Amino acid sequence: MLLHCGDFGTARLLPVGTRWLISRRTKQLREIYIRLALRYDATYVDLLRPPASDPFALDPKTYYAGDQFHPSSAGYADWYEHIKPVIQVTR
Repeated sequence: MLLHCGDFGTARLLPVGTRWLISRRTKQLREIYIRLALRYDATYVDLLRPPASDPFALDPKTYYAGDQFHPSSAGYADWYEHIKPVIQVTR
């Protein structure tokens, strides 16, 4: 299984004027992970969501930890809900 984080650009720690660039770089990184998953026959779990449906963007106080960069318990729980179906299928 291969995955990376969601959109770094939603992190409140980052300066507002740089978030668009970080979001773009996150999408570029995602493309690399997708290619590697295909190359190595790995299962890719996509945690990147559009801002309108991304809980990290919609409710950062809940989904980010106090450092405003790492996921909170709710953030990790959200990611786990996306990973769990893949774990069950690959067993």
